[in-house]
Order: sequence, then structure tokens, then C-alpha cells
Amino acid sequence: MKIDKKYIQLINDPSAVKILSTVSKSGIPHVVVKQSIHYEDGKIVYLERLEGSKTNKHMTYSLWFNKMVAINVLSKDKMSIQIKGVPEKMLVAGSVFEKYYTSVNKKDSGDLAAVYYINIKEVIDESYVQPDYVMGYSLSEEQRNETLNLLGY
Repeated sequence: MKIDKKYIQLINDPSAVKILSTVSKSGIPHVVVKQSIHYEDGKIVYLERLEGSKTNKHMTYSLWFNKMVAINVLSKDKMSIQIKGVPEKMLVAGSVFEKYYTSVNKKDSGDLAAVYYINIKEVIDESYVQPDYVMGYSLSEEQRNETLNLLGY
């Protein structure tokens, strides 16, 4: 899925907070901060560092059974998006895996368990926008009554 350039920049911003939400096979949610998420060639790429982690188990389950995962990305200036997608590929060896493994080791001498590619299904802008008015505060009595009538109250 093609997404807006501003969302790509947000996803790839190292200072943005990235939160990955997965579910277990029994439907129990698991939500964690994962800064190893980025956008590349139309997909979300997630680098899983720990082979035995709950996230890795849930991502594998989602891959095998075509289950949706969600990612929230929040910038310093409070721009927020939610991405819904389905893992479509997991790499644990090969040249692409080695490229990411080398990159991870240069940063912090850490390990890499898997590289996941997530097929984007939906992107929702979750940024808070201040409404033009707040019911009851900035409306006159007449405007308030007219609005309530239009809403069926």
C-alpha cells in the first residue's frame, strides 16, 4: 500500500516513539515499544532482537495465521498515526538478514533474531486536532439548541 510521504518520514524518524501491538493465539494483547521499526519499499520492516520474546512468538503466529498487528507512531510534535497490517515474511538467514544483522551490531553489539516485513492494510491519522468549538462553552444558547436539535437530542 502506498502511503503519504509525511507518514513515511514519521515512521523513519529515529526520535518518534514506535509501539507494536500483537496478540497471542488466545487473543491476549501484547503492546511494546519497538524502535526497530521503519518503512522501506512499501512495507513496514520490524527487526526483532530476541528470539524467545513474546513479540517474536506473536509475530510468528500472526505470520502463520494471517493475523493483523497494529503499530502506533508518535512524533515529538504529537503527530500520531496508527498502522494496521499483516506480517507477510520473516527472514532469519540470507543476505538481507545479514545486512540488518551487521547494521544492528554496528549500533550496539546486539543480536538479531528475525526481520519481519509487514504488509500495510490501513493508515489512520490519530493526531489530536483541537475542535473549532467545545459544546456549551463557545456557542450561544441558540447555537447550542440548534446543534442539539440537529443531533436529535
